[in-house]
Amino acid sequence: MSGIDIFTWVVLLVMIGAAVVVFVVLGLLPGRVAKQREHPQAEAINVASWLALIFGFAAWPFVLVWAYLRPLAQPLHPDDLDAAKAEEEALKAERQAAKVAKEAEEQARKEAKKHKTGERS
Repeated sequence: MSGIDIFTWVVLLVMIGAAVVVFVVLGLLPGRVAKQREHPQAEAINVASWLALIFGFAAWPFVLVWAYLRPLAQPLHPDDLDAAKAEEEALKAERQAAKVAKEAEEQARKEAKKHKTGERS
């Protein structure tokens, strides 16, 4: 086997590896975008992304657009509207509490680090 044959095989293997990496990244992209944007249909978007890639690429751009869109929810009854508002308020309160807890944890970490470095001096 000559040097050019070995080089050809190396190039072929690198190209196959790159194709696999691109395929996986494209399959993961819409699902990750949907999860990052807290889309209520994130799992469906993730599955649709993989199916679109496996069964032909034509539908994949639509799945990516779907990941960026928010579904329009229109309550059918005024009671549904009240329930939706209450749920939204609960989610906002939950997120705010998580944010406050994270900030307090970061502040405690900074204080501990500051205290630790102060003891060494």
